[in-house]
Amino acid sequence: MEIIFLGERFFVPHYSRNIASVAVRFDNYKEACLFDCGEGTQNYLLQSGLKNKQIKRIILSELNSDTCLGVIGLLATFSLNERLVPLEIYAPERFCKYLRLFSRYSQTNFSYAVKIKYVKTGVICKFYDYKIIALALTSHSNTFGYSIVEKEKPGKFRIKEAQFLKIPSGPIYGDLKNHNKFILTNGLLINGKQLCELPKRGRKFTYLSKYEYNRNIVELAWRADLLLLNFSFQKYLQNQFVYFLIDKRILQASKIRYLVKLHVALGCNQNSLLIYCPPNKVIEKRLNLNSPVGLKITSKYSLKRQVFNR
Repeated sequence: MEIIFLGERFFVPHYSRNIASVAVRFDNYKEACLFDCGEGTQNYLLQSGLKNKQIKRIILSELNSDTCLGVIGLLATFSLNERLVPLEIYAPERFCKYLRLFSRYSQTNFSYAVKIKYVKTGVICKFYDYKIIALALTSHSNTFGYSIVEKEKPGKFRIKEAQFLKIPSGPIYGDLKNHNKFILTNGLLINGKQLCELPKRGRKFTYLSKYEYNRNIVELAWRADLLLLNFSFQKYLQNQFVYFLIDKRILQASKIRYLVKLHVALGCNQNSLLIYCPPNKVIEKRLNLNSPVGLKITSKYSLKRQVFNR
C-alpha cells in the first residue's frame, strides 16, 4: 500500500498550509483512490506518474474549498484525456448539487460516467482485498474520517510437516490450506488448520482532515499502521503543546504504529514530516512538496519513503 502526497495548496509559506490531495495506490492492482481534491491536484498527478485510468475513486472528507475545489478541474482533465472508465465519488450530502451547478455554469461535460455516493458511517465500498470504512468525526457536522483495511491473509502452509505425515502432494495441499479436514487411508484424521501458521492481519491506513481527541477517532484509528493528519495548522502553531498531548493520548488509546503529519515553519520554505512512533519517539524528515513524495506501508508494517521525479 503506497500513500502519495500530491503537493500543497499554497506555493508560498502560509499558516494554513496542508496537502492538496492524498493518493493511495494498492499493491498488485493498477488502481488508486484520492482522498480530498484541493486546488492543483491535476498538476501533481502528472508529476506522480499515476495514470488517469488508475484513479477509480475520489473520497471527500468534508465540503469546503480545501477538499473539493480541484474536483471540477480534475474531472475536466480526465475528459480531455478521453477517459472512458467510470469514476466513483464518495462525499457528504449536497455534493451532487454542487457538482451539477458548477458543471452547468462552467459548461463542462464529461466523457465518462460519474457515480456520486453519499457517505454514511460504516463500510462505504469493497474492492479486491480492501474495504473503506467511514466514520463521522463529530455529531453535528458532515466531516468524515476514513480507514482502508486490507483483508486478513491466510497463514503459511507447513509443507514439511505435511510431508512428514506422508500426505500425498497435489490438490489436497490446497484444501488443507483452506482449513479443511481429511481422513487418510490409514484412518488418520488431518485438520488443515493445524498445518497452517496463524493468519496475518492486513494493513490499515487511516486518513483524517479534522483532529481532536474523541471516541470516534480512537475507534476509526484502532491499530492503524499509519494515521495521516491533513488539516490546517493555524491552530496547531498556536497550541503546539495541547496538540502534542492529543497525539500522545491517541497513540496510546488506539495503539497506532505510526502517526504522520506535515509541519510547516511559518515565514520560510522549510517543510518536514513528523512521524510519531510509540513510545515517545519522533522522527523528522525534510520534504520538498513541490514534487510528489510518498510513504509505502510494506508487508512487514514498516514505513518506506519514496520520491517521484518530475
